[in-house]
Amino acid sequence: MSGIRAMAPWRGSVVGLMMLVAAAVMPVRAVAEPAFDPVELSDAYQLEALFEIVAQEGRDDAADIGAEVAGPEGRAGWERTMARLYDPARLLEVFLSELEQEFPRQPEAFDAAIAFARTTPGAQMVQLEIDARAAMLDADIEQMARERLGEARAADARTLAFVDARIEANDLIEGNVSLGLNSALAYFVGFAQTAPDALQPEAGRMMADVWQQEGAIRAEITDWLRAYFLLAYAPLDDDARAAVLDHAASPEGVAFNTAMFNAFDRLFSGLSRALGAEVGRALAASDL
Repeated sequence: MSGIRAMAPWRGSVVGLMMLVAAAVMPVRAVAEPAFDPVELSDAYQLEALFEIVAQEGRDDAADIGAEVAGPEGRAGWERTMARLYDPARLLEVFLSELEQEFPRQPEAFDAAIAFARTTPGAQMVQLEIDARAAMLDADIEQMARERLGEARAADARTLAFVDARIEANDLIEGNVSLGLNSALAYFVGFAQTAPDALQPEAGRMMADVWQQEGAIRAEITDWLRAYFLLAYAPLDDDARAAVLDHAASPEGVAFNTAMFNAFDRLFSGLSRALGAEVGRALAASDL
């Protein structure tokens, strides 16, 4: 699940209730439907910790953008705005709201995902993914992970093959590329709403400009995912790796991953649109 990544500006549940059928002689009663339990899901997948990291990633990226568009005089205001935009509690609330919309499609997938996260290999997977994601906030550690990726191609091909199988099981590269492209388009839409006239994107060009970034997005996502999972999963033994891969590739694992991507896609698109709008405002203010 932590293999979902956003980049600015473009940069894997609830227990289903059994259906009860009333006797024909009894009045018809409403049947209880499975209910989405955000607390259970958050606890199983350490979502509070994950969104602390996601928020920090967003603030780090936004700081680089702010240095270019806000200038020294606008830095304090930019930082306050980005702190509100990338507030982890707010992001988690929005994400869970979006994920709840996915739940009715396949509640059994959420059930299976939580059940797996409660197993020993599942809990180990979640913790290792969180730890690796937090570690890669440090640019030096991220660089080290990327360098280890190069070494693994020759020295640890077996682990790299497992990492690639894990990525393929949930189509993580294509999912992240799609998310990146959608976020890029949302950024341009937000920017166009507030940018000064002289910087307005050319009509009809936004989609073309986004597609020009597809190759760069794909290359960055591919390297980041492989380096990230190589770092995260290094401690897993063969049995745990098999359990992780079996769950990820199961119909329930695939369905849960799809639901997560859909929720993250809407969350990150909203974030990117808001970020683009703030960039436009900052540039408009600098022109005054």
